[in-house]
Amino acid sequence: MIPPYTAILALASTTLAAPTLSARENFDESWDDPFIPEPISFEIRNAGAQCDYQLVYERFSVDNRYSIDYIAEYADGSQTKVNGLSGTLARDKLWLVDGLEEDRAFQVVFFQDICSSGTAPSSFRVNARLKGGFTYENNWTSDSFDITEGSLPGNPQNVQISSAEDSSTVSWDAVQGASGYVAIVRWLVDSELGPDSIPFVWAREVGADATSFTYDRDFTSASVVAIGDNVAFTPLDVAYDVTPS
Repeated sequence: MIPPYTAILALASTTLAAPTLSARENFDESWDDPFIPEPISFEIRNAGAQCDYQLVYERFSVDNRYSIDYIAEYADGSQTKVNGLSGTLARDKLWLVDGLEEDRAFQVVFFQDICSSGTAPSSFRVNARLKGGFTYENNWTSDSFDITEGSLPGNPQNVQISSAEDSSTVSWDAVQGASGYVAIVRWLVDSELGPDSIPFVWAREVGADATSFTYDRDFTSASVVAIGDNVAFTPLDVAYDVTPS
């Protein structure tokens, strides 16, 4: 379980599902990178609907060298590359959690409607390919990992932002059984490259008893994700953004 009151930066993933295959060919099960540690601790759970799943795993927190492919495997021996989506949340970011080993971060990826002819996947695999421009190569595939039992926590409701003179507060209704929450907040910062402001995304993990989070910034939007046991999060397809009322 993640300890309460830990700083996090958000968030996951990409878009839609594709019917193309990224197989084990040209990938090695031995990680060969002296600078970036390998992804670990893969857990994927059903996300409510029969063909929807959510994956959580640990990556190196500043890894920008690798392209990641997600492979769904089926009982008949077939396999398909599937891409993730993250609902309305910010994409292509990691969840940085204090206390993870070797400067690792959580990658959270939601997969929607990835059954094959009505059959749900029986296992998954992850391929990591080192991008071009480096003096070494590393194309890696994980072992296949099965579906983890257990459900994901519900979606916090009645999420609202209120503003004071020097701070903003995001509040929400408690989710039964949640062991904590991630409040993801956004505000504008001045750009060093020009006169325009740019959005900044920051998040905070708070404990199970919390139903609000206050910070000394002017929030432009916010979203809240519940945390369940064993590093399970609200399905990203139902998490939503709110703006100040």
